[in-house]
Amino acid sequence: MKLTGSGKRGAVAGFRPMRGARWLVASLLLVGGGVALAASADPPQWTWDPTFTVFIGMKPESLRWVAADGAVARNDLDPKSPVAGTLAKGTLVRLLNDDPPKYKGYCYVQILGLTHYPYPDGWIACSDLSAEKVESTQTQKVDPATRWVVGSAVNLRVAPDANAEVSGLLALNSTVKLLRENAGGDYCEVQTASIASGFIACQYLASAPVNLLRLSQPESPEYDPERAFWIQPSLEKLGQYALFLVVQRAGITWKEAVEQVSGDAESDDFARANNEGPWPRNEALERMKAHLAKGQFGFAPGALADWVELKRIAAQAHSSNSDLGSQASGAEALFPSLGLYWWDRYDSGAPAYRPPRDAALVHALEFPTIKPSLFRDGKEIAPPELAAEALSGHFGIVYRQVIKPRPAKMDENDRPYGHGALYDMLSHTTLLTQPIQRVQLFRDGRLRSQTSFAQRTEPFQELVWSSGCEGDVIGFTFGDADARVWRAFGDGDGDNGFSFRKASFRRNPAGSLFAFYTATPLPRDQAKLTRSVTKMNHEATGFSSGAQFNFDLDDDGVPDLIVWEGTGRDNGYSINSPDTDEPWYRLVLVNIDGRWKVLGTDQFGYGCGC
Repeated sequence: MKLTGSGKRGAVAGFRPMRGARWLVASLLLVGGGVALAASADPPQWTWDPTFTVFIGMKPESLRWVAADGAVARNDLDPKSPVAGTLAKGTLVRLLNDDPPKYKGYCYVQILGLTHYPYPDGWIACSDLSAEKVESTQTQKVDPATRWVVGSAVNLRVAPDANAEVSGLLALNSTVKLLRENAGGDYCEVQTASIASGFIACQYLASAPVNLLRLSQPESPEYDPERAFWIQPSLEKLGQYALFLVVQRAGITWKEAVEQVSGDAESDDFARANNEGPWPRNEALERMKAHLAKGQFGFAPGALADWVELKRIAAQAHSSNSDLGSQASGAEALFPSLGLYWWDRYDSGAPAYRPPRDAALVHALEFPTIKPSLFRDGKEIAPPELAAEALSGHFGIVYRQVIKPRPAKMDENDRPYGHGALYDMLSHTTLLTQPIQRVQLFRDGRLRSQTSFAQRTEPFQELVWSSGCEGDVIGFTFGDADARVWRAFGDGDGDNGFSFRKASFRRNPAGSLFAFYTATPLPRDQAKLTRSVTKMNHEATGFSSGAQFNFDLDDDGVPDLIVWEGTGRDNGYSINSPDTDEPWYRLVLVNIDGRWKVLGTDQFGYGCGC
């Protein structure tokens, strides 16, 4: 597979995070029924298998089944990217990325288990897929008392009262057992798999799961973008409903809208309908805006990876007695935690039996044995990349999404799709309703804490007409870089190391290493710091040396954080990537109740190029 030289590692040709008009095309394709199969020199051969009730290509090894109800399909290769929909257990999909099969623990699939063609595509956690056929929920014998939750983040309460304590949040298409209808007011008593019995508003229970993809696709007889929003309120669903309004106002079909936005049609009805005001007030859209502005709880991200478990996996993958399949599967399990993308992990000139670099790196790294110290629970600290929605779920704080209205007249200049504006909406701001602390960690042990609401304002990216490289980060995302790394950009004025480093300082102050969030202020503003440098086997791990920073945040003699900074040759294939050893990778661990957990990683981005 050919690679593009993006400053953000992980951008693979064909799967690069989309920007600009491509975002809009992707959204229209999703809502309009997906994309057709990729063109091939040989026409696809199809057979009809009545057990699958869909046409299936002649490569059964690429087929997978969704293993559990409510599997999330996302629009992009990122666990924080918008949710396209949820899939029912037993849904058939086809793997589209098979070399390597996983990116960040996600599989890129075409969703075959629908009633129409062409089929949509999306990113699904590989752990939610099975190579063995899984019976769909509908074909299994279902307990008559089984009900599905038909709402997103629905409250489970300890009593049948709207003011009662919330004991948990139930995800869309979660299954529960109905214990008692009319348990009081409009509440039903239910039993969940992981939480004791509780009470849920009866309106959020149904006798069958909801297929959000069908509700979001105009070609589906179940198409209803308004209902799709209220089942899973989100900016993504708000945007899809607004797209529906634009297409409706333009008086064109979804196919025509896709052709116009992608430049394959001479007509610009879509652009005129979106850009020429005034835009008719739509009451359904206004109710959606008001609901998002009121606030809701987000779902918490997954638990931090345990370093001892990663060492175990690495040892298995690194063992000379392991077959290549075990080595590869072990390396894939390490991938989401280390963030080392596959061109960093594999040495193209290495013998076929050499273990992947990330396995060799974890196998080689040894960190000190610890006892419990400052952080006793993983919910007390959060990685810096989390946005307000994920931080909401992590810290248990309501977050809001506020829409800024669009002016009646805008200077469009050379951006025909409205500076990111969509229908009557200019931008959206997402923020927490209660403050948390964002802490910057420095090389000299300083800790700089600032109150933060994790506020972020962005245009509706579906309509931003931008270059494919816009938004790429030059430098580290969460810290400053060593001066040596900037040498690749030269010393003059303009687009070079000096100007890029100035831009980096606007993100992160000089001398900073990493950042993180905490619910409450730290006890000190200066950590006790110890530092060491270790030589590494560059051929095996990709790094020639590593600098380890141990931070004791509460001065009890026990390290609370470790930043490991690896020096080596970057293998990102960027036009600016140097051919000398540079400190370009950081791995950060946090002591959670006496166990090292992976808090995050950061990598130096060398810019966009081919």
